[in-house]
Amino acid sequence: MSRRSRPKTSPRRSSEISPAFPPLPQSATRTGDPIRLDFSRSKNFVGHVGGGGGVRILYDRPHRILAMCSVADSAESLIVVANVPPPTFAVAGADLSSVETTRGLHLGSSIDDVRRVYGPAPLVVFRPGHAGLGYARFTPVPGPKTPPTMSPFGIWTWFEIRGGRVVAIERSTGF
Repeated sequence: MSRRSRPKTSPRRSSEISPAFPPLPQSATRTGDPIRLDFSRSKNFVGHVGGGGGVRILYDRPHRILAMCSVADSAESLIVVANVPPPTFAVAGADLSSVETTRGLHLGSSIDDVRRVYGPAPLVVFRPGHAGLGYARFTPVPGPKTPPTMSPFGIWTWFEIRGGRVVAIERSTGF
């Protein structure tokens, strides 16, 4: 089929690509709500080709909780997940049963607990039995001076919900 005979199509809007994910509400939290974990004992798995970043993993065998922190040049992500089978490779062990955000949200928190801290948000169902609450906060950060720009620095927080309870928390930051 030649280029000229192909039917013209309009570009797809993001809502057409993933209709299950509405725009994330701005977080009611102004101070941030980080998860504090010490990954110093964990091995740094090598980052991307440019040499920046890497991934660190902790695993709590008795409670089957995994925590993973990935770092790149201008972004980082931390995820804590419940009910994870043991990794098939060696990772550092840690007691992750009491891990929580600085505002007290943890694995096992209810939907109402999350909404009380972060504010209202729709429960997004992304496949049967899997849903979540997502929040985003953006702060303009000065960029290069020529020309003067403001880059949006974002903080994204996602709470995966099963059976009305938080089973995973993901917190990502970056440009």
